[in-house]
Amino acid sequence: MDKNPNPNPDTEKQKQTKQTQTSNLNQIKILCVVYPDYVRSGDRIGVVLESRDGSKVFEAFLDPKRIKKVVKAAVPYTWDDGWRSIVIIEKDGEVEYSRHSPDFLEKYIKFYSEEYKDAKILVDHVIRYFIFYETSHSYYDPAAVEKIEGVVIKEGGLELMIDSTRRVRKCKDGGWRVYLEEARRWDSYCFSLPTVFNILTTNVHPYYGVMD
Repeated sequence: MDKNPNPNPDTEKQKQTKQTQTSNLNQIKILCVVYPDYVRSGDRIGVVLESRDGSKVFEAFLDPKRIKKVVKAAVPYTWDDGWRSIVIIEKDGEVEYSRHSPDFLEKYIKFYSEEYKDAKILVDHVIRYFIFYETSHSYYDPAAVEKIEGVVIKEGGLELMIDSTRRVRKCKDGGWRVYLEEARRWDSYCFSLPTVFNILTTNVHPYYGVMD
């Protein structure tokens, strides 16, 4: 008996669908991360992404297995309040960051130039983290950039970021709460992940103000 030379159309369709899904998954998107923190949630990690135009920040829960690498970089940035920022990158990769009134910017640039003779000094830059993530989902598109505009400081994995799981937990009714080190207790308020990470980074609480 001769074999049927024509392939099964259903089998071919399934094969093509599988190939398309695999091809889409293999897309690597460079995602701009606002804070160096992440929190573990089940088999995912929660991070805060920033849109390319800087108009919004939003939560994302990534599969660590699909993170190809993490990049720490100094990128150009203009503050809305008119203040200026300086990033100092030393040869060993150590970084210092500060903000200054425009009236005293030149004074600080001169001071840092003398203090850090072998360092790279960048004006109007901030530190950002970028995650190279394997995904085809359009949810991540607002935060995806074609390339990193700036100076790459370090490349690696999640070790470049801060695992803040110890200080952040889910609220029963939604949102997240942060552990207040100064008060030695969990916060009574629940916030979005961007607000929680902002509290960890700045030590400023939306209701309590500066905590020191």
